[in-house]
Amino acid sequence: MIDKLRCSNSYARSGPGLEGFRDWLLANHRHCQSNFAWPGLIKQIALPEWDFVTDLTPEQEIHLIGVLFDLLDRYLAEHETAS
Repeated sequence: MIDKLRCSNSYARSGPGLEGFRDWLLANHRHCQSNFAWPGLIKQIALPEWDFVTDLTPEQEIHLIGVLFDLLDRYLAEHETAS
């Protein structure tokens, strides 16, 4: 699901979009370096015990999507006030 959102973002290039979102996630939620792109970081934040191999349950997917939209709301709110 997150990968589909990432593809959709590539079509919306009229503004900054999610530029800087990955760095914001690292600075505000991971507090460490990671090689993951932002979809992987969202999964790490939302499901810290998940092994990245086991299929997600429907409940985990619902939780993941909720965390994604919460983080996007916070990121975009910070960028609106900074602009």
